[in-house]
Amino acid sequence: MNFTVPDGFTIETAAEPPLVGYPMMACFDERGRLFIAEAAGTNGTMDVLERLQPNFIRMLEDTNGDGKFDKSTIFADKLQIPNGALWHKGSLYVAEPPGIWRYTDTNDDGVADVREHIAGKVKSNGMSSTLHGPVLGPTGVLFWCGGQSGYALDKDGTAPNYRITPGVFTLRTDGSEHEVFSVGGLANPVEVTFSPEGEVFGTVDILDRPEGARHDALMHWVYGGTYNVNANDKNPLKRTGDYLPPLSHVGQVAPAGLTSYRGTQWGDEFRNNIFWAQFNTFKVVRTQIERHGATFKSQDEDFLVADNVDVHFTDVLEDADGSLLVINTGGWFRHGCPTSQIAKPEVKGGIYRIRRTDSKPVEDARGLKINWAKLKERELCDLLTDSRLVVEERAISTLADRGKKAVSELKNILSSSKSVQARRNAVWSLSRMNAAPATAVIRRALNDTNSSVRQSAVHALGMLRDGESVAALSKIVVEDAEASIRREAATALGRTGKAEAVPHLLKALRSQNDRFLEHSLIYALIQIGEPKKTEAGLADSNDRVRRGALIALNQMDGAQLSREQIAPMLSSRDFELRKAAFQIAVKNPEWSGDIASAIHDWIQQASTEDELSFLGEAISSQAADDSVQRVVSETLLNDATPEPVLLTLLESIRRHNPKAKQFPQPWSKAVEHRLHKGTLESRLAAVAVVRDRGLNQFDNLLKQLVKTEKRPKLRIAFISILAPRLSPVDEESFSLLMANVQGEASPLLRLDAARTMTSLKLSEQQLTTLAGALSQVDPLALPTLLQSFARNTNDLVGLALISGLEKAPAAANLSSDELARIFNKFSSTVVFAAQSLLKKLGADLEEQEKHIEQLLAGMSGGDFSRGKTVFFGKQAACSACHRVSGQGGLAGPNLSQIGKIRNERDLLESIIYPSASIVQGYHPYTIETENDFVYSGIITRQTPDAVWIRGTDLVETKVEQKQIKSMTESSLSTMPQGLADSLTQEQLQDLMAFLRNLK
Repeated sequence: MNFTVPDGFTIETAAEPPLVGYPMMACFDERGRLFIAEAAGTNGTMDVLERLQPNFIRMLEDTNGDGKFDKSTIFADKLQIPNGALWHKGSLYVAEPPGIWRYTDTNDDGVADVREHIAGKVKSNGMSSTLHGPVLGPTGVLFWCGGQSGYALDKDGTAPNYRITPGVFTLRTDGSEHEVFSVGGLANPVEVTFSPEGEVFGTVDILDRPEGARHDALMHWVYGGTYNVNANDKNPLKRTGDYLPPLSHVGQVAPAGLTSYRGTQWGDEFRNNIFWAQFNTFKVVRTQIERHGATFKSQDEDFLVADNVDVHFTDVLEDADGSLLVINTGGWFRHGCPTSQIAKPEVKGGIYRIRRTDSKPVEDARGLKINWAKLKERELCDLLTDSRLVVEERAISTLADRGKKAVSELKNILSSSKSVQARRNAVWSLSRMNAAPATAVIRRALNDTNSSVRQSAVHALGMLRDGESVAALSKIVVEDAEASIRREAATALGRTGKAEAVPHLLKALRSQNDRFLEHSLIYALIQIGEPKKTEAGLADSNDRVRRGALIALNQMDGAQLSREQIAPMLSSRDFELRKAAFQIAVKNPEWSGDIASAIHDWIQQASTEDELSFLGEAISSQAADDSVQRVVSETLLNDATPEPVLLTLLESIRRHNPKAKQFPQPWSKAVEHRLHKGTLESRLAAVAVVRDRGLNQFDNLLKQLVKTEKRPKLRIAFISILAPRLSPVDEESFSLLMANVQGEASPLLRLDAARTMTSLKLSEQQLTTLAGALSQVDPLALPTLLQSFARNTNDLVGLALISGLEKAPAAANLSSDELARIFNKFSSTVVFAAQSLLKKLGADLEEQEKHIEQLLAGMSGGDFSRGKTVFFGKQAACSACHRVSGQGGLAGPNLSQIGKIRNERDLLESIIYPSASIVQGYHPYTIETENDFVYSGIITRQTPDAVWIRGTDLVETKVEQKQIKSMTESSLSTMPQGLADSLTQEQLQDLMAFLRNLK
């Protein structure tokens, strides 16, 4: 195993087996002991972990000071799954189901003898995503992350039986003042770290899935912020508009622990850089950040890279001497992990130390030679500028513990010290006291000449909810030159709840368009909750003020908006104000006339992508209105309507109220017209309306169009709608489909033809003909075509199928399990005859491994441009299902950044043996209905009444729950095996070169 670090740095082992096994996350105490949340190497469900309690907290010591740990003690055992550790004031705080715990070793024997559950009742999902933390913020408040499966903030509460939007939480060290700080992500916010001014950064696994691509992220979390969330999860926070964006958007890297580098040993260029571990990519990434308005912009680069796929980095932390510790948990983890399909407990982890080669030894790096108890407050203040990170932090904490005795000296620091570091740290000490005299001194720092000190003071007063600072904060929120300080002032004013701040918050909304600042201003108005004062903003001449007031009032408890206030805004020239007004108006059915009139205008005006998207949502939500139906129909019948508007309207009526039994009459004529006339894309959009709404009034027209239309794609689309009612199947339709599942048709057209074939009720003669043609079918269409035989039990058909598959080269890549399910419906004669074929198709994992290694040896080189041609070409058909940079299909994962998150071996294996590792969210299912129809694909959504399954052709099929006989998860990827067989060695090399460089 080799590691690569930048020039000028070295890496060494700090702890390895048997001293550690599967370390996950860690922290130091003031003595330099390392506390590790460690796994026992066991994967299990929630019930298994609750029963076994296999995991523990390990304490490591470096007894001779050589940088390598040499002594191990189990500090706390019999834990479910601890994820994080924080040493604070003599106790270890740990996130471990069901909440936040405090472990204390009262006799200093290295074993915790007091265990206290101090906060939270979190429902466990048996995975590390349940909860993480805690981490100590600069004001002395604890932060933890997680909660996706449901939680109660009260430790004596009951976690609800539904998902809640995961996020970031804060509480005091005694468990009080427990609240939601921010929410975001579909699954797993992991850990946080802080800027010098107290801003919060964190990592999230699965922030979103645009166009089928999973995105993880590095975040700038702000108070009250809602980032991308699962629409079905309950959100405990009020919304302020669109989701807040992430700081750094990456692919499926599975980010884990992180730290902000605060020391001086690596030089100024590294100070306040964020280092974050990535589980999937065996990397630690360095992110440089700089202020950008009220948030930041970032630049990422690899800092540490391992060459072993079983290395999984889970945490990064700074040691007292300025070195960086990196934790590798090893290969044990599988449960819920999309890239670790096989647990490898034999591959244990370790801890590594990264140093800068020109670093100088730090004398007494932890200040253990200092007699802290005897230091006077003045002497402690001198240590606020100490270059030793641990000494500086301990001085802040010790001064806070001194309370009133230290206030006078800290006041002197704020008024007379020339050091920004000293003044900022004085603010943090005072804020941790949580006492009126200390808070009064912090207010003085609001006038500090340095923006960092000023922002820290604003942040501290906000965390303390200081009502006495409202006048000063109200001035700052409008006048300060720094957007980040205005953002913090807005947050602070909201937390005070003082009504006198409202006019100033409204005035501040006039400032430049900055989503993070806007959020904090609107959220403050919501928190203060003064409808009458906030309504003044609706009459403002500035659209941003009007919109901010509108959103705040809509979310504010006790506020009511009238039609007279909303209706004029539906016609505003400002798109964002129109959108905000509509989102409120749509919840009031009695305002439908105003909405319909506005939609008429929007259809004429829509041109940008945002306007078209909004128009589509508006029509879908209001499609039951007669006047909206009329204007949509008139627009569709008008041949001068721009194509983007046509497609938007057709998609809107396709999505409208799928439970409605009656298709609106005005739309029937419009859809009929669009089936007849238009571009290929618009006519296919009309087909989608008929198919997804289950309309049969167009059957005669479609039968006519099948005969007269020249383009195979449209003819097949028309047949696909008729298929459930086409019995017997005419020879002309059958021949058309047969011709297109073979031959030179495009990949998606072959899939269209194959899927349409499976939806037909073929005669036994037609099935026999199809079986005989399987030898000419490629690996892409063959798995789909097999479903045509799933509803038949005639032995002659079964034997013909066996004969056809034995002659089909593409059959070598089929799953024997899937075939056995089909053959088992026939008589024992067919089942017996199929045994030889099934045995031949059984997977030989050892042979697969050898095959991959042989291919891998010849994968160096390759040409990116030629590989791009292979990817988007007909032969490999990659782009039929996968998207890269906005081009390609959506049936499979988005590959735009695949080279960043998968190594060469993983890429090659996913091409040659796609079922060996299936990406999370793309596990296929097979649904069999009561009338013997079989659907295979990915479950896209489920309700108590129905399941939607998407096949490889991207078509979503709705299956009623009451019609489902069985639904089983398949081990067979929807990507057929064998697609690479048609490629030459050079083409495969080129394809690999293309994929490697998608970053």
